Amino acid sequence: MGTQAESATSLRRLRSRASTRITEVLLGSSGRVAAIGLVTACATLAFTIWFRISLEHQSQVRAPAARASLQMRSAVNRSLAALRGWVAYGEPDAMAERALVWEERLAPGIIELRRLAEESGGTKLLEQVGALQLDLRELERIQWLIEDVARRPGNEPARVEYERRLEPLRHSLLLALRDVVEMVGARESDPARVRLLVDLARFRAAFTESDLALGQLLARASAAREHEVSRLLETARGLAGRITEDAPAAVDGDALELIRFTLREFRAYRLQVPEVVAVRLSPRWNVAQRLFSEDALPLVARVKALTADLASEQARSSAEAAARLTRASYGVIALSLLMGLLSAGSLFVSLRLRREMKNVVDRARRLGQYVIDARLGRGGMGEVFLAHHAMLRRPTAIKLLRADSAEDVGAQTRFRHEVQLTCQLTHPNTIEIFDYGRTPEGVFYYAMEYVDGFTLQSLVDRTGPVAPARVVHILLQCCGSLGEAHERGLLHRDVKPRNIMLTERGAVSDSVKMLDFGLVRDLGQGLTEPDRLAGTPMYIAPEAILSPDTVTAQADLYALGAVGYFLLTGTAVFSSGPMLEVFERHLTEEPDLPSERLGRDLPRDLETVILAALSKDPADRPASAVELAEMLRACELGAWSQAEAKLWWEEFGESVKAEVSQGDEERSSILASGIEITIGASDRR
Repeated sequence: MGTQAESATSLRRLRSRASTRITEVLLGSSGRVAAIGLVTACATLAFTIWFRISLEHQSQVRAPAARASLQMRSAVNRSLAALRGWVAYGEPDAMAERALVWEERLAPGIIELRRLAEESGGTKLLEQVGALQLDLRELERIQWLIEDVARRPGNEPARVEYERRLEPLRHSLLLALRDVVEMVGARESDPARVRLLVDLARFRAAFTESDLALGQLLARASAAREHEVSRLLETARGLAGRITEDAPAAVDGDALELIRFTLREFRAYRLQVPEVVAVRLSPRWNVAQRLFSEDALPLVARVKALTADLASEQARSSAEAAARLTRASYGVIALSLLMGLLSAGSLFVSLRLRREMKNVVDRARRLGQYVIDARLGRGGMGEVFLAHHAMLRRPTAIKLLRADSAEDVGAQTRFRHEVQLTCQLTHPNTIEIFDYGRTPEGVFYYAMEYVDGFTLQSLVDRTGPVAPARVVHILLQCCGSLGEAHERGLLHRDVKPRNIMLTERGAVSDSVKMLDFGLVRDLGQGLTEPDRLAGTPMYIAPEAILSPDTVTAQADLYALGAVGYFLLTGTAVFSSGPMLEVFERHLTEEPDLPSERLGRDLPRDLETVILAALSKDPADRPASAVELAEMLRACELGAWSQAEAKLWWEEFGESVKAEVSQGDEERSSILASGIEITIGASDRR
């Protein structure tokens, strides 16, 4: 604030001096010099107005046309994804989503393109928009036809039949089985009851595995999967027979009746399975899929190619028009320079004062060797600015302690602690610190590398759940960054999607950068201050809530597991309710399977790794980031290749970055923000 006040005072003083001195010079100059200066000003003004009008035309026609074409491409992708959700899974919201995309994005988009084409007066643009409009109408007709076919009896996705026939039986069976186990286990144990409990547990495992195998069969049918479902159901059937024989000797009364009810539900479930499988294998069910793959997909490819051509054509036309305007400006610029030389005497003082004012402004915007260009965001203690090095000219991110924290000694200490610990880290997936220092007013700042990308939070917010192979690719890089920090005795303590950025570095796509070690802690130093509960509520480990002074590297791995869960499902592990309620759920509640939360199958080995990282007991989690990385690499789901990554970035990268830059990245609740709460001895339970 002091710097801004001093700059404003200096500028007012310089303006006063400039006004006085320019007036003196003009009053002392001849009428000829004054006339030359006036003509120069008028000519320059006329040229500026003409140039501005021409550029305005470019910005109102060609640039919006290119942008609208890219938005149409994105909307077509969304419509196709919604249609796939209906055809493959029978998702009830998919049709509404597809209709909404057509109503809000595609229909207005083609109208806007038609208007821009007519305003531009270009014949080629009108022809391109006309061809695109015809293809979109045909695509809409095919999509309505696919939905109509998929609604007819016998053409419903097998998943719909599963939910209608088997899901209620499965739910009822598992609830009854849970109650049976509680009733049998609550009584005094004897050998018969123990055997019954073991058989019930094995029966539950066999039934659950058969149900999961059935889900895989419905997603992708094959003879091997059909055989696996039959085998697992037969295993469960054998266990059900043994339970029927042994139960009367082990229990009686309500428990025996509940066991019989459970086995009746299982028999009903088993009898329905062949009919659901028959629906999946029915040729009628594949009618919508054939229409989708043979008619819709080729047309979508053509529409996307048309929009890409249209966008590139408009960009090229805009560049050519700008080049013509620039060439036309050379003559006017030469004339202005000649007339400017003749009036140099009368403008000398003004130019000198302008340089003085520029120096004042530059001093206000300079931090050491760095010049601030724009504000990027705001964190818990500091603000982040885009800047460049005065000599190297490379883009740099500057983190500056906020004005409301500058007088707080504790905040200054933690801010300095952050940069001193972070600068020790050199892993390529960790943000690099270039420099640090203080402003002339004593405010602490540091300079770090600028990452041109978006956070994992923005990725999921704008594109939805992430493919499992890509999730593993991202988590492996995070493990590398955290592994180096843990080896140096440092804990991040605020691992979350908003602190992990995705970018392209050179020829490498999907490169991860771990950010914001603002709550970092050095395990090699004993606590010399009250314990601090640090982290973000949705991603905080149970032990960090109960005993912050005992946290280890496993707390960061728990948070990374929560990040993986969020990427797979699009939702946090525990995200609803007040902060204390979320803490309670971290301590006591087991997370849902990611596949259950998502509503479709996921690789079981990847789910196992994620849930292992989310274990309540730190001892049950992977021992280190290196071990977690090895577990992730062992998942049999295929690698996320650079070819796939490059294709994704070409398709969506720029549009996601554009949406992030237009949005408000600072909007977040306390559940999504890092916190640090001091806990005294009296606050502990």
